[in-house]
Amino acid sequence: MLAGIGCQDSRGPISVNSDDPDLEILAMKRDATTDARRDIPKMVEDLGSDDPAIRFYSIVALRELTHDDFGYHFYETDDERAPAWSRWKNWVKQQKLAN
Repeated sequence: MLAGIGCQDSRGPISVNSDDPDLEILAMKRDATTDARRDIPKMVEDLGSDDPAIRFYSIVALRELTHDDFGYHFYETDDERAPAWSRWKNWVKQQKLAN
C-alpha cells in the first residue's frame, strides 16, 4: 500500500517546507526511513517550533538519521529545550549542512 504513495498529496507536495504540518511530518518520516539527510537543517530549525507535534517528529527523525538527540526533549519548555537546540544548531554548522 505504501508503494502507491507518491511525493504529492491533494494538499500539496510532501515536503519539510510545507505550510501543512501533516505534509511536513510525512516528509520527516520519509526522510528518516530512507536515510535522506538533506532536510536535517530544516528539522533542526523545527526543534524550535511552537507545534509540539512538529518538534516531536523532528527529533524522532533526527535521532533516526544521526543516532543522537543531544539531550533534546520536545515536551520541555522553551528555556529547557534551548541548550539542546543550540547543540543541534552547532552540530549542523560543524557538519556543513547549513543552508
